[in-house]
Amino acid sequence: MRDTLKKRILSIDDDSSILEAISCVLEIDGYDIISAKNGRLALDLLKSLSDKELPDLILLDYEMPILNGEEFNRERLLDARLSKIPVVLMTAASDLKKIMDKMDVEAYLNKPMGVDSILQVAHNFIDRRDAARFSFLT
Repeated sequence: MRDTLKKRILSIDDDSSILEAISCVLEIDGYDIISAKNGRLALDLLKSLSDKELPDLILLDYEMPILNGEEFNRERLLDARLSKIPVVLMTAASDLKKIMDKMDVEAYLNKPMGVDSILQVAHNFIDRRDAARFSFLT
């Protein structure tokens, strides 16, 4: 059963060492992490989750087999439930401007990523959003 107080992040990458590192860093910081090794597995996972179980943020690798980041994102945007989840692209691609122009994502991380960058993204897209929502409601 998911701890509803913990914010959930879905990490999608075909490199298991990157998935493990991201999970370790974010779990230590108090996030609930789920992961998938390609875009197809990630979409299947997301579609199997209830609304309460959906992640608050998706960290998405661009270059993967079996539904790459661009293909995953295109399919995700077709699903009303999934299209609301912010996505941060992770890539080592040199043509980043071209990639960002054709994808509807909130931000990107250059690979290799440092611990501080990963934590900053989580804080920016989850914690600050929640703090703004709380201050607006009070």
